Amino acid sequence: MAIWFSLLFIVSLAGCVLNVVFPRKMWGLFKAWRFKNPETVEPSDLVVWWYRVSGVLGVILLVGLGVFGFTEYRRNARCEAHLPELKQLYTTGGAAAVQRRAQDLGLEAKDETEPYGGSTRIGRIVITEDGKPWATIWTLTSEAYCT
Repeated sequence: MAIWFSLLFIVSLAGCVLNVVFPRKMWGLFKAWRFKNPETVEPSDLVVWWYRVSGVLGVILLVGLGVFGFTEYRRNARCEAHLPELKQLYTTGGAAAVQRRAQDLGLEAKDETEPYGGSTRIGRIVITEDGKPWATIWTLTSEAYCT
């Protein structure tokens, strides 16, 4: 799936760059075929300007989305790599062990568990990265997931 998104990203970015650099040729490629004599028809200056502006806006949008998507992908991959270890630490050493390991990884872990009749504790441990939720470990079932 990631390969298809990467391919779509590259093709879209190339199309936007071509709109900026060669607006008349792009118009000829996509619009001139509609006319009876496409080789004699030319786009107006407004159309050329519009192709360039839309190409620049497309490049800005695609680069921004690409940077955001890449950072989120890396963040999620890091979470998926460390979550089994943190889950195992909770089952063997409790919330304190998770908090120590999270601190070693540059994360913050907050224990939001409460007593629930006797020795049972219900709640969760919320792990954050730079103030944003990163992962959650449910204390009653030891289930964990990345957020």
